[in-house]
Amino acid sequence: MPKGIYNHFKIRGKKRKIHTLESREKLRLANLRRFHSGEKFGFQKGHKDLVSKEGRKRQGEKMRKLLLNGLKNNFFKNGKPWNYGKTGIFSKETLERISRKSKEMWKNEEVVKRILDSLYKTKGSGPNIPETRLLKILNELNTNYRFVGDFSFWINRANPDFVDTKHKRVIEMFGEYWHEKTEVKERTEYFQKYGYSTLVIWDYELKNEEMVKQKILDFEN
Repeated sequence: MPKGIYNHFKIRGKKRKIHTLESREKLRLANLRRFHSGEKFGFQKGHKDLVSKEGRKRQGEKMRKLLLNGLKNNFFKNGKPWNYGKTGIFSKETLERISRKSKEMWKNEEVVKRILDSLYKTKGSGPNIPETRLLKILNELNTNYRFVGDFSFWINRANPDFVDTKHKRVIEMFGEYWHEKTEVKERTEYFQKYGYSTLVIWDYELKNEEMVKQKILDFEN
């Protein structure tokens, strides 16, 4: 081993060796080159591939299907989301205090700009499971709504989930765990100030897709 590749330090009276920053960087670059070239290194040396490339691909597809089915089955149980009825760890007074502080924070222009800049950098994140199901329904109805819950569209300081800019309509996907019933009125009145009408759909309503479709059609008319 080249001189200086290790530094020495003591643990419980015994000398131990650690890599210097320079040596760690050299090892990292060497392993990176081996990885991209397909060369085996470290614990991989001398080991034969136990599973073929096709076998690994089949395993990956199987695990992906199991994961997706697990998410679908676990999210809805007996017609209700997994978190139905749970109120979290905060008391009602604490939640009200958090809400009040949050509203005060949004009145600070400097803080708002910093938050919006940070959110805009995350643009491109896709819809979650309930939003994906709602988007599928909206597409089946041939509506003009597009998903903008990735912070790609703002109405002043509010980011809706779905928007039809042509007819100035907004659809919000509310999860019962995260949203209170009172927020429906607050959200509706907020968007109304900017000329947008609002429809709120709750996650537990997605169990009855026909009812959700009718709700959207009534909102359109």
